[in-house]
Amino acid sequence: MCKPGVSDGNGAIPESTTNGFNSFGQDDHGRSYPDSGTNVYCRPQASLSPSPMSLIPSSQPFPGSYNFQFEFGKQPKDTKSTAWTFSDMTNKLYAQKDAMCPVRFRIDCDGVANGLYIRALPIYSRPEHVQDVVKRCPNHIQAPESANIPHREHFIWCENQGARYVTDSSTGRCAVIAPYDAPPAGTSWVTYLFSFKCLNSCVGGPNRREMSIIYTLENSNQEVLGRLSIDLRICACPGERPEIRRR
Repeated sequence: MCKPGVSDGNGAIPESTTNGFNSFGQDDHGRSYPDSGTNVYCRPQASLSPSPMSLIPSSQPFPGSYNFQFEFGKQPKDTKSTAWTFSDMTNKLYAQKDAMCPVRFRIDCDGVANGLYIRALPIYSRPEHVQDVVKRCPNHIQAPESANIPHREHFIWCENQGARYVTDSSTGRCAVIAPYDAPPAGTSWVTYLFSFKCLNSCVGGPNRREMSIIYTLENSNQEVLGRLSIDLRICACPGERPEIRRR
């Protein structure tokens, strides 16, 4: 049985902060999420520490008891103008700004797995930059099309009705969290559409720093049940990735 809350490393569960939510389990806009009363029927061993949004978050692969996995949906044809492409060779996603990238997740569970969530957290991957928070550049935050969007500072967006945008009160890290939906009939994979709201070259934002995305599977108590990561480059011509140019 998983205990509610997040361990402080000494077994204590602090009440003031959680992994990107305040003490009442709310997102950036004051909406309660996730619901700590949601049942979780398949209960695997969870990783209680550190927080997935800590100052130096772990990117170590951790399939966990659910055997957390991912793959990308059908990729567009490899051309210079392709909107996105994923390299299995380098475990790296290349995408245009605002392109919808279909990421598919699956878990192994014999029973019903309610109350599970996917968190997408962008980080800078090099050691000298890893403590810096990934946010959009000032030009894109202040663009007219972003004016009325509450989560306009967030670098990663998710097209999901249940998506919530959260900011850690201690580290300032921004992430998007979406409920893990039941797979459609006949498949064990669930698809999410993610988009990225700055280029790697944007000054005042990524500023040409190398980036990664950490995806975590969590329960309603925000305990990490699985983790995976991919490298990321947002650019004008994803089809110009090095392994294509060498062909």
